[in-house]
This record gives sequence, C-alpha cells and structure tokens, in this order.
Amino acid sequence: MTQMAPRRALPGELLAREHELSAIYENVPGILFYVAVEPDGEFRFVSVSRTGLIATGVTREQFVGSRVRDVIPPPSRDLVLGHYREAIRSGRTVRWKEVSVYPAGRKVGEVAVTPLYDASGVATHLLGIVHDITERERLEEALHQREERLAFLLRLNDALRPLIDPVEMQDVTARLLGEHLRVNRVSYATVDGEEFIVTTSYENGLPPYRGREPINTFGEALREACKGGESFAVSDVRTDARFTDAERASLLANEIAALVGVMLHKEGRRLAAFCVHSATRRVWTHDEITLIEETAERMWSAAERARAEAALRLANQKLRESEARFSVIHDRAPFAISLADMSDHRLVSVNEAFERMFEDSFEEVRGKTSAELGISTVTSIDALAEELQRNGLVRDYEVHRRTKSGAERILVLSIDPVTIGERQFLLTTAIDVTEKKHAEAALREREQRLRLALEASAAGSWTWDAGTDHVDWDEGFRLRYGFPPDEPATFDAWLGRVHEEDRLQVLALLDEILHTTTKDVWDQTFRIVLPNGTLSWIQSLGRAERNAAGDVTRLTGLEFDVTARRQAENALQARRVEEHNRELRLLIETAAQGIVSVDGQGTIVTANRALEAMFGWGPGELIGQPIERLVPSSLRDAHVQHRIEYFAAPSPLPMGARLNLVGEHKDGSAFPIEVSLNHIATIGGGHAIAFVTDVTERQRAAAALRERTVELEQRTAQLRQMASDLTLAEQRAREQLAKTLHDGLQQMLALAAISLEQQMTRDSQQGPPPGPLVEAKGQLEEAIAAARSLSVELFPPVLQSSGLPAALRWLADWTRNKYGLKVDVSVDPLASSTRKDVRTLIFESVRELLFNAVKHAHVDRVTVELAREPGDMLSITVADQGIGFDPGGLVDGAKAGQVGWGLFSIRERLTLLGGRFDIESAPGRGTCFRLIAPADTAQGSTGADAPVSQAVIRPTSRDIGVASARV
Repeated sequence: MTQMAPRRALPGELLAREHELSAIYENVPGILFYVAVEPDGEFRFVSVSRTGLIATGVTREQFVGSRVRDVIPPPSRDLVLGHYREAIRSGRTVRWKEVSVYPAGRKVGEVAVTPLYDASGVATHLLGIVHDITERERLEEALHQREERLAFLLRLNDALRPLIDPVEMQDVTARLLGEHLRVNRVSYATVDGEEFIVTTSYENGLPPYRGREPINTFGEALREACKGGESFAVSDVRTDARFTDAERASLLANEIAALVGVMLHKEGRRLAAFCVHSATRRVWTHDEITLIEETAERMWSAAERARAEAALRLANQKLRESEARFSVIHDRAPFAISLADMSDHRLVSVNEAFERMFEDSFEEVRGKTSAELGISTVTSIDALAEELQRNGLVRDYEVHRRTKSGAERILVLSIDPVTIGERQFLLTTAIDVTEKKHAEAALREREQRLRLALEASAAGSWTWDAGTDHVDWDEGFRLRYGFPPDEPATFDAWLGRVHEEDRLQVLALLDEILHTTTKDVWDQTFRIVLPNGTLSWIQSLGRAERNAAGDVTRLTGLEFDVTARRQAENALQARRVEEHNRELRLLIETAAQGIVSVDGQGTIVTANRALEAMFGWGPGELIGQPIERLVPSSLRDAHVQHRIEYFAAPSPLPMGARLNLVGEHKDGSAFPIEVSLNHIATIGGGHAIAFVTDVTERQRAAAALRERTVELEQRTAQLRQMASDLTLAEQRAREQLAKTLHDGLQQMLALAAISLEQQMTRDSQQGPPPGPLVEAKGQLEEAIAAARSLSVELFPPVLQSSGLPAALRWLADWTRNKYGLKVDVSVDPLASSTRKDVRTLIFESVRELLFNAVKHAHVDRVTVELAREPGDMLSITVADQGIGFDPGGLVDGAKAGQVGWGLFSIRERLTLLGGRFDIESAPGRGTCFRLIAPADTAQGSTGADAPVSQAVIRPTSRDIGVASARV
C-alpha cells in the first residue's frame, strides 16, 4: 500500500487557527504580554492582551514597541526589570507581587514571567501573565478595617454591659473612643434649645471642656447640618470655608483644629450631640466617621437600655399603682417587651420593638402563643418554664428565635412574673444580640486563623508587659534562640544571645520605642549566637501598644529564623561581585581607549591591548616597565617629578584639557596624546589609572577645519556684500522703473488724455461725443491711475524719505485698500536703519508676508510689530490667527529644494546681511513670522559672528503644541 504524505494545512485553516489563538490570547481572564529581549539588555513590549489595556488604561500604541522601562511607572520599574533579568539568569518562571499606579488607577497584580530561548541558548523573549488582585486587596483591607471596628465595638459592648448608670456609660464610651482614635477630646452634650450642655468629656492633653455653649459656636453652616440631623466632619478649622474668621478663632481658642459631630435625634427632635476633637489638623476617614456614628448610636442605645431597664424595674414596683405609666414605658422601650397570660402563655400585649423584631403586628400576635407564631418551639418553651419554676424568674437567658421572614435572631431574655389586678402574667424583655454574637464569632475565627498562621510560619512569639515587667516566650521563640523550656524568660538572657556587633543597633531601636512616641512598629534583622556557637540570622517584627499618655504598655513581637535566606543572599552577592569583576576585566581589555595602571614606584602593572598597540608594544611587553618608557627621553626626568608629586596628593586630573602631551612609540617616534588620571586605593598603597588617547588624527582634522573656517568666513563676507549689492541693485531698478513710469509713460498718457478732452470739447458743440471717444477717455484715465499706482508700489517714496516706521504704516494702508486686509501696526519710532539695503529688504519682506496672508491664511486681520533689540538689531513680527501650517514640511521642502521662492529669498538675504528669519506655526493655530536684521552696521561688515544659513525644527516655550522653524 502506498504511504500517504502528511496533509499540509491549507491557508484558510492556518488563518482560522491564528484567529482561534488570537481570540484565546485576547480573552484569557489574566493579562498576557510578550516582551522581546534586545541585544543591549533592554526589554521591549511586543504585544499585550486586551485585558491589560483595560486594566491599566494604557493604549495599545503606548504599549507595543515601547521599552518596558518607559511603560512601567516607578517605583515598580526597577523591581520588574530585576525580575526579568532573574528569570533569564535562572531559566525558570519568576513570580512576584507588583503594585503600580497607571492611568486607570492603582493596580495590584500577581505577575509571572517565563524566559524563551533560541537554539543557541540566548534568551530572546519573555512570556508573562498578570492576575489583577486589586479588588481582592481592597476587600481584604476593608475586611481588616471592619474587623478592627467590630473589635472595638465588641470591647465597648463588654464595657457597657455591666453598667446601669447612663452617665457612667457616657464616660466609659468617651474614654474608649478617645483612646481608640487617639484624639484629644471626646464630649457628649445634651441639647437645650439653641445651646449645648456638655455633661461628659474625655480629654487627652487638653483642658476640660464642660458647661453651656451656643450651638452656633461651630458655625452657621454646621448649625444647619445639626438641624437636619446630619453628621459633620471638619479636617482643618483653619482652612474650612464653612467658618467665618470669628467662628474659626473661637474654635481654635478651645484648641479645636479638627472635629467630627454626630447629632442624636429621636422622633425628629435634637436630643444630644456626640463630638470628637483633635488639637491638630486631621483628615477623617469614612471608617472613622462611621465608627463615631455607630459608637454614638450604641452609647445612646445602651444608655436608653439602662434607662429603660431602670424604668422597667420601677414600673414592676408600681405596676398596680399606674397602668398608664407601664403603658408608656412598654410602648417606648427600645427592646422587645411582651406580656403573656401565665396560664396558657397567650400574648396579651407587645410593644413596637417586639413588632419590629418579629415582623408581626399586635393584631397578628394577640391571643397566640410564641409557638403558634413560629417564634419558638415547644421544647424551648418548656426549658424556659423549668428555669422560671426553678428560680422564680429568668435573667439573661440566651435563645435563638426566628422572625416571620425566617431570619434567625439571637436574643437575651429576661422573664418576670407580674400580677396585674387579679391575673398573673409573664413580662418578657428580649434584647437582640445577634450582631454582637456574630462579631464575637468572627473575632474568635480570626484569632484561630492567626494562631494557625503563626504555627505555619515557623515563627516564635514573645510579649513584654510594662506594668509587671513580665516577659513571656512561646515554644517557637525558645527553639530559635536555644532556650530550654525551664529557663526563665528575661531580657538579659535574650540580649546575651544577640551577636556583640549587633547589640548596639538592637538596644538603640528598643530605646527609641520606649522613650519616644514616634515608633510603634519595627522590622529589624540581626545575628544571634546559639549555645553551640552556631551563628543564626533573626528577623524581628513587632508592635508597641501605648496608653493615652503615649507610654508603652506592652510589646509584642514575632521572631523568624532567616539564616538560610541570608546565606543565599550573601552567596548571590558574591557571585554578582565575581561576575562584575570578570566583566570589568573584559571591558578594560576590549576598550578602544588605551588604559594603563601604574604603582607608586612608576612601574606599569596592567596595560590593555589598545595601549600596547597605540605605543607599538607586543602583548605583555609593557608589564614591569617604568611608565617613563612611554614618554620622550627629553621629558622623562620632569615626568618622574610630576609622578612623585601626584602620588603625594592624588586626585582626578584631566591632563589633556590644557596641556599638549606627547607620547613615544617603541621605535622612538613621538605622537600627540591626551591623558586623564585617576587614583584608586589598593592594599599595596594605591595605583594611578591613566586613560590615553592618540589625538594625531584629531589634531590634523582640527587644523583642516580651521583652514576651512577661514575660507568659509571669507566667502560668507563676499556673499553678504553680494546680497547687499543685489538688494540695492533691485531697489535701483525699481526706482528707475518707477521714474520711467512717472516721467515718461504717465506724462504721455496725461498729454493724450488732454488732447482727447480738447477734441471732445470741440465735438460737443456739434452734438454728443461719439461712444468710442468716451470709452477711450475712461481707458486713458484707468491707465494713468494704474501707472501712478504701479510707480508708487515699485518705489514707495515714504520708505526713503520718512524711514521704515512710516513706510510700514503706509504699507498697512495700501494693503487694506487693495486687498481688504486690516493690518494693525505697532512700531518703535526709533526702530529704523540708516542702511538703505536693510530698509528695502525688510519692507519688501513684510509686503511678501502680507501677500501670503491674503492668499493662504484665510484671515481678515494681521499684526505687524517693529522694535529695536539689544545688539543694534531690528525685530519685525508679522502674525495672524489663520489656518497655520507645519513648518517641519517647510524645512523638509528646503532640504529637497521645494521651498517657495519668497520665503527662500527672505531667508537667504537676511542671513547674508547678518540677520535671521524665524517661523512659529501649527495647523489651526495661526502663524508668526519674525525677521531679525542689523540696524546700523556698516554695509561692508563681515563680522565673524554673523550666522550662516540654518534650518531647525524646535518646540517653543509659548506653546509646546506649536512647531517652530528657523529658515
């Protein structure tokens, strides 16, 4: 059977496969990118997936083809490039976490790059993928802040739970919040009309703040916010625009530089205010404001609960005396209250809090048991009955109940038997502690996770209590420091393990933590010596807890054994140093410049191949020779003295900058050189490093250049004189033509017109003149006017009689009358020239530019300015706000010989007269021409500083978007 050849893929199949791979590349969830490794060590983006463009906000044009260092923003740039090089060096995938700020915002990503190599083992590309974890990081941070807030609220609830006095609750709440936020004052005030009555105030470094204060103390704007029940926050009283100067001064007098206020309302009435003050500027975060609001609400709720409980106890005592009073307390209590018949447990009364808690109205629950409503089960009811029978009442009994919608709530019940009239009832109060229990469970779970993380990280932990001076080490700490389980934990024992060379820095850090308030966390690495003499590296991380006065109350730390990592880092550094030295030796040997190293006795220690070839020596022949062997014999004695003086006071010395130095070939021939000296310290006493350059060809080129420069200056002077002569010759030709028109043609036309007029007068006696005669008369008058106008245009008398300023004003009027273009002229009366060729060239150039504006600019107004500049120069500016053009194209056209004759002529003649011609323009941005010309320099001057013809494109300081050309 004939074997079939493998089928070759058709072009359509290849295209489909390419589209499939492109679709996978563009739609993969992560960010894919492809980077080329260039021969010079640079990295350049070849492609990036669409996901990357969306995530960063950078366009594909900005990515593709750009160097990585130009796309990745600092400070991540060096980190990224380092990982790229590490991947190439190690030949494996390298992963890291990167945080950068792009146009789309701050991004956090997990990055992995894999090197690709060609057949010869050279890295050619890097293939990378980034997983955007920005949102995950944000959520984790939000979760952390929420956990801290819940932890504080849990501490607050625990502190308030045993209290029954509302004022004491307010004091405790103010103190705990002040310590948690580290603020200077927390106060609670009741509202009495338009005044605050401060009843509770916690201070930290500020005087007490109590008594009555008008509400408008905090400013009219904040007073309106208080009326609306809104919380308000002020980060800086000094700059907040909501305060008047008087209000600001009043607040600062009470040392209030920043504050947050929360109004407590009930049924639309302002009842109290809860304020937090800072004596310095402070930017309040959203979480801090939310925590203050929640703390105020919890304090208010706890105080209300305490008041309600007190009221409830009072109501139980006086229930028989006042059923109406019980009804008021019953209805307004902030927690659920129910009254059930003791005989059958059917509900006879519930308050509004009960209705809200269980989502049932009074009509729906009346006459039913909690079991019938689905709130509780028969089993739970029996358990409560047993507790009631055993103790006569129920206190703080935790139960789980379901609402009408099925949500489970955790309640703390208190049940009291009460007698109303002759009937027995059970009065039940239910406080919802669901959120508190959830917070406690979350806290326990977090603590468990922290313990597991500590065990997994193989770290040791320790604590120090400042009040008791008690130190505690866990098992991991003892293991890392080599302490047996029964050895007492003491500071001196630990310090004895620290390497003696590192003790000072460790003690300095401890002293800073204990005696200043600026350092609360630390991350320090140091060495320890174990009992068996082994040296280990420890990384210590920790945090200091402080009281309101800033004193340290507790230190907590984690100790990690980083010996293996440190050894790996040292080994890597040694390899890098070795590689650097190898590269340096290769660089010196292959350098094109001659390099020689000399010891203090003038003996050559090293000489690279370029220096040996420069002086005609073979490889290695110069080693051990005196350095004076490279100096002409006539200069060697002086060189020895210079060498001794240099080694006595070594310093970098560019010798070739001012001296004409000479070296000597091995065959004895001399040649010019440049030498730069430097000094490096060595174990043997230091070496001088000389960098030597053979400047023979440079000096020849310089001499040739000087000869060409002199020749060019001579030719430039000749061209300048020719330009002046040409301008004057053109002017004389114009003047002669104008005189011919005026004295010849105009006179002949005038005589013909007079003769024709006389003939028409004679013929009019016999009747109307014939039509051809009338038409001929009109044509003669038009010819006379045209000849007169042309004569003036060719040689305006005002230019020679009144000077350049007057001539420019005449030109403006002439342009407006002839073309309808308004020309605004601003001239310095003294800005004129005694040189006829300069006046003429400037006048004709301005007329050419105005004509160009009429043809091309599409404007109805142009400005012309004439001024005198320093250096005896005239400056003429012609500007319009027309359509503009790209001066770059003008320069390109000049190089190709395609520039318009008018601009080319202006440029050449101004340049030859010692001036220049600048253009600033851009499409849609108007055009500005600037002519610079000498005012009174002698016409035959050929100053060497006169510029030659030049053309450049450069940005201007006035508008970076407008290109500029000098022509």
